[in-house]
Amino acid sequence: MIQFKYRPDIDGLRAIAVTLVLLFHAGLGFSGGFIGVDVFFVISGFLITGLILKDQQSDEFSLANFWLRRIRRILPAVTVMVVVVLVAGYFLLLPSDYADLGRSAFSQQMMMSNVYFYQSTGYFDGPADLKPILHTWSLAVEEQFYLFFPCLLMYLKRFGKRQTFVILSLLAVGSFALSQYSVTHNSSAAFFLLPSRAWEMLLGGIICFLPEPQHVRRSVLEMCSWCSLGVIVVAAVLYTSSTPFPGTAALVPCMATALLIYCNSAGLTAPASLLASRPVVLVGLMSYSLYLWHWPVLAFSHYWFGIELGVVAGVAALGVGIVLGALSWKFVETPLRHKWKEVPPVRVVGAAVCSALLLVTTAHFIDAQGGLPNRIPEHVRMAAASGRSLQEFAVSTESIKQGQLPVLGTEVDENESPDFLVWGDSHAMALGDCFDNLARDHQLSGVIAARTATVPIPGVWRPGYRDHAAEALEWNQAVLDYVRESKVKNVVLVSRWAVNIEGRPDGSFETLIADEGAATTNIQTARSTLAKGLNRTLDELQTLGVRVWVLKQVPLQKNNPRFAVLRSLYSNADVVTGVTLAEHLARQKHANDIIDQQISRRRNVSSLDLSTAFFDADGHSLLGSTQGPYYRDDDHLSDVGAQEILRPLLAAITMEISQSATIDTGSLAMPAGEQPGDVAAKPDE
Repeated sequence: MIQFKYRPDIDGLRAIAVTLVLLFHAGLGFSGGFIGVDVFFVISGFLITGLILKDQQSDEFSLANFWLRRIRRILPAVTVMVVVVLVAGYFLLLPSDYADLGRSAFSQQMMMSNVYFYQSTGYFDGPADLKPILHTWSLAVEEQFYLFFPCLLMYLKRFGKRQTFVILSLLAVGSFALSQYSVTHNSSAAFFLLPSRAWEMLLGGIICFLPEPQHVRRSVLEMCSWCSLGVIVVAAVLYTSSTPFPGTAALVPCMATALLIYCNSAGLTAPASLLASRPVVLVGLMSYSLYLWHWPVLAFSHYWFGIELGVVAGVAALGVGIVLGALSWKFVETPLRHKWKEVPPVRVVGAAVCSALLLVTTAHFIDAQGGLPNRIPEHVRMAAASGRSLQEFAVSTESIKQGQLPVLGTEVDENESPDFLVWGDSHAMALGDCFDNLARDHQLSGVIAARTATVPIPGVWRPGYRDHAAEALEWNQAVLDYVRESKVKNVVLVSRWAVNIEGRPDGSFETLIADEGAATTNIQTARSTLAKGLNRTLDELQTLGVRVWVLKQVPLQKNNPRFAVLRSLYSNADVVTGVTLAEHLARQKHANDIIDQQISRRRNVSSLDLSTAFFDADGHSLLGSTQGPYYRDDDHLSDVGAQEILRPLLAAITMEISQSATIDTGSLAMPAGEQPGDVAAKPDE
């Protein structure tokens, strides 16, 4: 077995891990820097297992002492961080977001923040960048591991080292298999939850049961160490937010970390000596505090200054986080960690319980009070209300099969067909309230079939948030069957078309997949798939005698415009504008070309360019008014945006449906010679 002792090279490895995480979060390189957390997991498993085995060998191990050490190590710094974040959130966050911070702080104190964030968001989702304590999910995973793992080792002690090694290995293989399965079936669970992450810490623990490599040639250990370090860095460079993770992808940096730890257990090689140098070790010693403090600073910066901070702002925010982390390490983490050794255990536990109760009570109060809305000026508070939840318009496959879709306008008579159907993804949900109001104005009975990240084309799907191919395919087919069986005569197709063929603006490509095909990262193939799928869908709808409108996208913004507008209202400054017309047209060109091509040869099918009303006379997109932001995030409209900007355009659809009129082949786009800025300047005409 490996002899457990202090290893400065492991502190150096911590420095590498935290540096990768910090640079990734700040957008300063290393698109796969999130693997630094996996490096931490392996290190943690190795150190915890070694510590427990050492105490067991001298018959000094007890669960009480183990957990007491964990309290001293973890609690002081994270408690101070959460307190400061709650205070900062009072001044910086809007009510709904402050309430969300209260819920997440409550979960953090209960060691369940990973479960909370699994249920409420995705790690790589844009809105996740705005959650100040999202990073505590990894602490929760470790804390949960610390609860059961010591008990497991106590039980396995009776079986001997070899049997313990085998059992831990089997548990690690099982956890890894679950991780790989979950990556394709529930990627958020795979990322956040302990069962699919435990193998990484178990891998670190298994190292402790291996014989020291005393008889391995030093040149081999040197080569393996260099290769391991290189693999970690290469993975951090090559991986992106679109890499299926953890699963097999996480196995690469985790195995490299384990090999690096093992190869230097009998003596330090050249790369380990570099890691053991004093400057690198110092960063490693501060890694916990650096990890705790860098993210809240970045999250608050993203919150007020946009998702894309840029290099200068990213460096500045990261610099502030590093300074706060260093101060936390020097004045909170280090002194309390050592001073608490002199404090009786009862007092340590008492202090821990009291602080937890105080924070839990405070966090619950913030949540229960709706984020303390009265601290925000009334006009900003009113403008911050985004309207109805998008999920109000979501519908399941089973509900569609039963004919139970969310109603727009007047109720659909049981024996009659709805006047129209809005069919699409979350962009359709964002227009639900506007269509509802228009339908009521014209005494129409409509329904909406909307599902997140689902293209309204049967036989085609794309990976989205917690989506699965079979579910998306079945859902779309159920909608088409509903149109056929209910004899719907008017259908509006709404989707975020461009992302299906271009990927996300940040460079992460989301593949477009046909039911008979395989995943592709080829843009030309994706465009062809969309064109063929849209062609097939329009043919089927025309065969059923359906009048179809295909809505083009609203302008995609570079940053979250909601906060930019609210910030300007809060400071009584002029409301800001967004992307230019040229930028919008470049982003949507290929998607719009496909739509135009498919409708050009059809009667009874039209397109409606929603962006035409969004640009001012200078060609900049409108982001909001004194009534509030026009966007919920960078691409979904708020109810205010849909009502103020799109209502006159969408009214043309409901007016035609109401009058049962037929429009000639073509588009509802702007008449020749009329500029988008003209419409934006006169939205009420």
